[in-house]
Amino acid sequence: MGDPVTMALMAVKVGGGIMEARNAKKQSQMQAQSYERQAIATQIETEQAAGNRARQYADAMSTESAGQAAYGRTGGGGTGRALAQNQLSSYNRDSSRILTAGDNQAKELNQSASNARTQGNMAMMSGYVNPAGQALGDYKKYKKTDPKGVKSPINGFG
Repeated sequence: MGDPVTMALMAVKVGGGIMEARNAKKQSQMQAQSYERQAIATQIETEQAAGNRARQYADAMSTESAGQAAYGRTGGGGTGRALAQNQLSSYNRDSSRILTAGDNQAKELNQSASNARTQGNMAMMSGYVNPAGQALGDYKKYKKTDPKGVKSPINGFG
């Protein structure tokens, strides 16, 4: 097959490429997990922001109701109803905007996680194929060399 030193060097070359690919894949996996944690945090923050907006709406409606009651009004008609509808419209619009922005950001982070995993898988595949191809090329060059192996003349005879 060939001299052991050359074969060992080719094996080391292939092994090094595979180890490098494994490390690249591990790094990609860690990056993907980081993106996923950011996406979860974004969703939690979005829910909190929507909850805060709901509390603001409830506070505004309570304040309006108390103000109307202080003047002996029930808030069922005219200005009170218009203010309540305005608050509800504003609340719905703001909540929708908050939820949509949060969902979009979380989806973007999850897509980044998926891309990182794909990149890691591609690095792993490349780590197997490239060194193996290079080793095969080295072996073919080795087979073409003459004389085979390491030979040195002894005392000028050889």
